[in-house]
Amino acid sequence: MLPIFVGVTGHRVMSNASVSFAQDAVRRELRNLRLRLPATPLIVVSALAEGADRLVAKVALECGLALWAVLPTSVDEYARDFQSDASKAEFHELLGQASRRVNAALQAGRGEHSAQRPEIYVDVAFEICRMSHLLIALWDGGTDEKPGGTSQVLRFFRTGDFPDANPSGIGYPDCGPVLHIAVSRDESVLAVQAVHWLAPCPGVIHKPLLPGRMVGGREYFERCAASLDAFNARCSRVTADTHQGARQLLPAGFAWQGDALIFQWISWFCQADAVSNAASVFRRRNLILIVLFFVLFSLSTLAYGGLVMEAWPLLLGALTLAAALVSYGAHRLNDIEEAWVGGRAVAESLRVAIIWRITGCQKAVHHVASEEGIFPFDWIGMALRAIDAGRNAEGVSLDTPSDARASVLGFWCESQQDYFVDGSNKIAHHERRARLYARASGACVIMAMLVYLLTMLIDLHFPGEDRSDALSVTVWTMYMYWTLLSLGAVVASYSQIIGHADHEADYRFALVKFRMADQLLKKSTAGVRPELVVNLGQAALREMIAWLKLHRGRPLRLLF
Repeated sequence: MLPIFVGVTGHRVMSNASVSFAQDAVRRELRNLRLRLPATPLIVVSALAEGADRLVAKVALECGLALWAVLPTSVDEYARDFQSDASKAEFHELLGQASRRVNAALQAGRGEHSAQRPEIYVDVAFEICRMSHLLIALWDGGTDEKPGGTSQVLRFFRTGDFPDANPSGIGYPDCGPVLHIAVSRDESVLAVQAVHWLAPCPGVIHKPLLPGRMVGGREYFERCAASLDAFNARCSRVTADTHQGARQLLPAGFAWQGDALIFQWISWFCQADAVSNAASVFRRRNLILIVLFFVLFSLSTLAYGGLVMEAWPLLLGALTLAAALVSYGAHRLNDIEEAWVGGRAVAESLRVAIIWRITGCQKAVHHVASEEGIFPFDWIGMALRAIDAGRNAEGVSLDTPSDARASVLGFWCESQQDYFVDGSNKIAHHERRARLYARASGACVIMAMLVYLLTMLIDLHFPGEDRSDALSVTVWTMYMYWTLLSLGAVVASYSQIIGHADHEADYRFALVKFRMADQLLKKSTAGVRPELVVNLGQAALREMIAWLKLHRGRPLRLLF
């Protein structure tokens, strides 16, 4: 399941009263988060420094949460910062309970055993900001801006604006809300014991995002986290074959089982793919049902008072309307639309992440998503951020030979081309469907106009004294007129929601893109070119996000 990462920052020294208050507050908030998100793994990310980092780490372990350690340098070098033997023993004990480790100095290019201070502490701040969805801050409210200090980490995380946050500089993908627990560092100062949320302010700390809607960030964060939890709950109910998923993503014989992160990503891909496929089938069937119920409702209500003078058409209309409402309610209650598009978005992002990792690309998928307008606190933005969070953890490194990288990229290009043009032929399928629905809708409107013209001719043909004969005919013609208009509107609405024409255009563009990449790969004599891998992955992600936005902008609505 896709996890939510909770980062930690805070002071190393706190008053005794603040420590006691902070422990209770952190325990309460983490348990509340656990209750609200029962299907989502919660992972606390801590540097395990003295004070706040260890306090939150201990409470998290007590609550049954996983712990990841983000270290500024190697273990032995970092342990030199702790003066007493008791502090060093506590550090090693907590480190032993951490399920993953990340060496921030190594990721920043300073070397695994770097002793540069305070630079390595700033590296830790960057890494925690990149990984976390939510930041717990045990903070006294001061703004001393000490490098790697609490105030600076808060500013980095709330704005997402720090030196290596986003190479493109277009979006702010590494920001989020802060859970601020007020503490005091001085025993002589009585701290105001309070807990409140600070909203994310991408780019500028003095301009909160969506100030009228975010209520300190908590309401918005919890709503998005609940959507991610609902997706995880769906994933837990599907059965997915990891080996079958690997055959979709990688060439036969590639040793993907040796990399823990790729193994996890393939498992997530299979779950997201299964959820999206199941939601797609349910969505299509439910939409057809709603359309049929609506047609029956329209026909029965049009028949009353014209063709039939009894009350049974009204009863039939009421029943079909109720059935349409029930089908629609079940659709919205299950949130099928979001499961369909969200599952596909997560699956395709994982496909790109896997290819990038195998070919040695360090680009983050959630950075590209942010550039395209998927905010980090949208639930899909949170999912993509969770995918990227484990890239730098120890024990999940991958060293793939160049020939294996080329085979993986070639398999990707070929499989995507096959998907678009062979077998079921997606382009031709959507092209035929789009043309069919357009013709059907147009034919209904044309026939309705002809029937209306026929009605006018009948009225003109019969003189005034013979109106009774004309009325018996024009009742039927007008019934046919409104029925055909209704059917034309229903077909047009259905075609618009399904989006066949848009898919056909997208697939044609994707086919050209992958054919060009395949040709470039075959002609290259220098192996896999990094810029080709990056550009192809970015193009695939942008296409996926455009598809996501298209269908989010066309949710299922009742046709009347």
